[in-house]
Amino acid sequence: MALLVPATLNADTLTLAWDPVFDSAVAGYRVYVGTASGTYTQVFDAGSDTTFSFTQAVPGTRYYFAVASYADGPVIGAPSIEVSGYSNRYPTIQNPGNLSSTVGSSVTRQLVGSDPDGRPVSYLTSGLPPGLILTTSTGLINGIPTTAGTFPVIATVSDGILATTTSFAWTVTTTPAPAPAPSDGGPPTVSITAPVGASFYETKLATVTLAGTAKDDTKVASVTWANNRGTSGTATGTTSWSAKLTLQAGPNMVTVRAKDSVGNIGSSTANLIYVVPPVQVSPVGDTKTVHPNFVWKAAPAASKYVVKIITAKLVTLTYTVTAEDVGCATTTTTCTFVLPVSLPLGASSWQVEPIVVTDLGAWSSKLAFKILSP
Repeated sequence: MALLVPATLNADTLTLAWDPVFDSAVAGYRVYVGTASGTYTQVFDAGSDTTFSFTQAVPGTRYYFAVASYADGPVIGAPSIEVSGYSNRYPTIQNPGNLSSTVGSSVTRQLVGSDPDGRPVSYLTSGLPPGLILTTSTGLINGIPTTAGTFPVIATVSDGILATTTSFAWTVTTTPAPAPAPSDGGPPTVSITAPVGASFYETKLATVTLAGTAKDDTKVASVTWANNRGTSGTATGTTSWSAKLTLQAGPNMVTVRAKDSVGNIGSSTANLIYVVPPVQVSPVGDTKTVHPNFVWKAAPAASKYVVKIITAKLVTLTYTVTAEDVGCATTTTTCTFVLPVSLPLGASSWQVEPIVVTDLGAWSSKLAFKILSP
């Protein structure tokens, strides 16, 4: 036996049809109805008809059906396979998610709903932000919000009998005030904070890292540096910047420049002095004079020198002389120190240290010499 549930549903009526049982003993059919599969709470006698209209269907409720033939007695046959159906199914509505808009700005939002049975649907809402309206026949929401706040909204779609709801939040904010136009009060300010005392800094090292800050009332676009000894580059960072420099022997005047977004430039200067050991010339090797002159190449920017001699008798003689004393205070590149005492015979050594402002201990290497008998 086959049991058919046609797709055509009449209001709250479900109509069933089944194939007849070709048996002369069959007197009629019983229809079993329930709201749970396999559990039937109602039984109807359809007589000899092969159709049955169930007129008690509640919209949105699934009903389960089975049919059994019977003979006089009655003798009831085995039930058919079970089928199920609705008199009407719930429409569906898409949740639009939480929405946001701005006071005074036009809004258009479309609610999207449908009915699985093809029935026309209509819409309702509650809690819309003030200034917005719903077109109930289409689900279109439009208007201009007038009040800031967060509004809980409930949207409903209906097929005229059954309805489905969904909820979401709609946040309305005020229009932010326009940002003030960037001002330009002048060039950026640049500060050199490292090394300490960078406005005048001495070092025995060939490399040094400059660091500092730059400020501007708009934006610091770049920070660059230039050494008057011929090198230049771009610092890392802007408002907080750093740059690694390789110095030339002697004074290095480094200018750091900060440029803002409109092209103004501010600058600051660091005077860096790379103090290098002098290059010794003589005495070296063997000599027969006990009054040798001590000669070395002038160190850039040195104002004085310290000469240290270790004699053959292991006596240390130390002399501090000015650049003028040794004849190399101006453009002369060779310094000459005339020893005021006689040295003993034998192996000796000497070294020299330049001083620009402070004593950094930038000693040359020890140079050996030997005084022989005349």
